Amino acid sequence: MSVGAKLIEGRGRLRSGKSEIAFPTMAEGFDAIQIALQFQLEDSEWWSEQRLRDHQRGQARILLAHARRTVPYYRERETYRPTPGSATTTDNGWRDLPILTRAQIQAAGKALHSDSVPKLHGQVRPVATSGSTGRPIRALDTGTTMIFFRAFNLRKFLWHDLDFSAKVAAIRKAPPKLGRLPNGSMEPVWTSAYHTGPSVLLDIGATVEEQLDWLMRQEPAYLLSHPTNLEALALRASARNLDMSWLRAVYGFGEPLDQSTRDILRANWKVPVWNDYSAVEIGMIGVQCPEHDHLHVMAESVLVEVLDDDGRPCAVGETGRVVLTPLHNFAYPLIRYEIGDYASLGGPCDCGRGLPVLTHVQGRQRNMLVLPGGDRRWPVFRRIEGLGLAGQYQLVQRDLDRIEAFVVPNRALDDADRAQLVKAVRSDIGFPIDVVLSVVEDIPRARSGKFENFRSEVP
Repeated sequence: MSVGAKLIEGRGRLRSGKSEIAFPTMAEGFDAIQIALQFQLEDSEWWSEQRLRDHQRGQARILLAHARRTVPYYRERETYRPTPGSATTTDNGWRDLPILTRAQIQAAGKALHSDSVPKLHGQVRPVATSGSTGRPIRALDTGTTMIFFRAFNLRKFLWHDLDFSAKVAAIRKAPPKLGRLPNGSMEPVWTSAYHTGPSVLLDIGATVEEQLDWLMRQEPAYLLSHPTNLEALALRASARNLDMSWLRAVYGFGEPLDQSTRDILRANWKVPVWNDYSAVEIGMIGVQCPEHDHLHVMAESVLVEVLDDDGRPCAVGETGRVVLTPLHNFAYPLIRYEIGDYASLGGPCDCGRGLPVLTHVQGRQRNMLVLPGGDRRWPVFRRIEGLGLAGQYQLVQRDLDRIEAFVVPNRALDDADRAQLVKAVRSDIGFPIDVVLSVVEDIPRARSGKFENFRSEVP
């Protein structure tokens, strides 16, 4: 069934903007824009890679001209000024533009604010990243960027054929006074364009046991949370032998969803596992393909580059730095912004969509182990996990020859257990290193609700 057919005849029933008019539905305002965008997105997702790139270049050209004209940071730098005969939105010309780092964004401050945001782009408001990288960003978005974010959320729900009449539960960092125990918060709908079931929210500060008890009372059809939290919930629900047969699918967000976590969720809950890739300062970057585990880039709204250490585009299958240009933020243009993530490019998808493919989003550079020679690699902790002694763990590489291991044990540990854990960490690390083991009762999440099993503090 096409998205257009799903919009009109699918599991959801469109909400009318006019009283007493139920058929045909007459959406108004924001909802009318959402529906109109879905019909366009249904068309563009099937375009060829070349056609998508041509349209991206056209929008990038408009954005770059606006940035040069109205944003002090770009206006004052020679590297962003056009030269006679240049074509900065061709592949080669675009790559001549400098890459914008988080440190540069922080140093620029309000110099990245446009002094002439188009009035029809809606309200301009401040947004801030969580700062889990150690470099929080205070950016701006507009009513238009929010429209696109919600449009891609709706595309996600339509791609994955959600039952719009069902209940959705989210466990994430909640705003002040919302989502608190024992009942959390509830909204009557979870997307305004449809008549839907309710949406319930619980703050992720609740313990795993408290979250499970809340879920058993709510019985949602769909559950959204960070992958590390979903994994903890699935394992604890299995240990408690809970019947959660009312659950139809789970969604991960905010963290990379690796294959081992995906396998655990599928094995314990026997439901589809979906994820997306987004950032506060960018919006929606990628959504999982309806037919595969990889992500499709939301190319209608963001230009994604995956580059090697020398700034060259990575080939299919290679992992590189993610560089992003959101195409519709005219209040806070980010031109070739290196977000700090690493990802792998995929080839054309056999689902037929022309949207670019990301096969893996690996996480941030801080999640890479620094080797004695200065190289980096992604650590895998199969041995420490295989011992079954750690209910939760976090490893922090303090310097090249020392790792601090925080462990929340599954049971009381004796000296032999501790020795096994230290040996397992060294084995997983793969080179001689001093391991300082700390047995703790809890490992707190970041303020954003995210959790990292490994973090390096080596420059």
